[in-house]
Formats: sequence, structure tokens, C-alpha cells
Amino acid sequence: MSVRRGTYALFITFRHDEEIAVGALGRHLFRAGTYCYVGSAMGGIDQRVSRHLAHDKKLRWHIDYLTVRCDSSEAWISYPDPISECQLGRIASDCGGTARWTASAARTADAGPICTAWTPIRRPP
Repeated sequence: MSVRRGTYALFITFRHDEEIAVGALGRHLFRAGTYCYVGSAMGGIDQRVSRHLAHDKKLRWHIDYLTVRCDSSEAWISYPDPISECQLGRIASDCGGTARWTASAARTADAGPICTAWTPIRRPP
């Protein structure tokens, strides 16, 4: 069985404001709304996205601290010709998001350090 490689956008929704300790980043307030996290999984997108969507897991990545506390989550994947993380980040920005944090690995010549971001997209009325 071949491994599917690609990129993804993970949407995480909080119905209420949540203050969350995000590993070494410390405590942060996440206002009620939907946030987008963009990432890539060249070692297997199905496994990565399934892990992100699971609530019962060891906290490994910063995003895990949010996904175990969110009210709902869903993922959209891009394969077999994946849209780059930077392009997905720009799409999220075009939808009204603002870069909040970036992945330490997201460093490219065309986009600088802000590629993969946790981005607030929608807030409840």
C-alpha cells in the first residue's frame, strides 16, 4: 500500500473562550471561533490528519494542545499534487485570517518565516 503525501488545513472550533497552556509557548487565550492550522504530511497524510482529529493522544505538537480541547475539528487535505503550506496559509489569510504563530520549519525564500499559521478565520456573532 502506498503512502499518500500532501498538505492539509485543519479547522478547530471553540464555542467559548479558552485559555490553554500550549507546551513551551505558555498560556494563551483563544477566543471563541474557528481557527485554521496548515501543515504537510509527506510521510503519510491519512495518519497525520487522523492523529490531529483524535482527542485521546499524547501531546506531541503545539496543535495537539488545541485539538484535545476544541469543541469540533475537521480537516481538508490536498493531494496528490498538494498545494504548498505557504499557499494554504495565504488562502487562510485571504479568508480573513491573521497569522498568530508559525511553524518553526516554515522558512522559505518566497514567503519568509510566515508560512504555516494558526489563524482565526471565523468568530461567532
